[in-house]
Amino acid sequence: MKLIPQSPKKELKPFLKQKPLRSDIDAFKSHLIDLLDKISTIEKRPTDESEEHLKNDLRDFLRDTFSFTN
Repeated sequence: MKLIPQSPKKELKPFLKQKPLRSDIDAFKSHLIDLLDKISTIEKRPTDESEEHLKNDLRDFLRDTFSFTN
């Protein structure tokens, strides 16, 4: 089997033509604002557990924002 290298731009071309829905953009913005609020709250705490909290907050942001239940 011979492999033919492709550029990422060529392979992603069909995805670049898709336009996101306005509701998806609004949901992303609201989840991002929530994440940034949580981060700013954690930065005011002592640093002993902030990394673990940030990891969980980031996980929740990704789960809530990019859940593909549609």
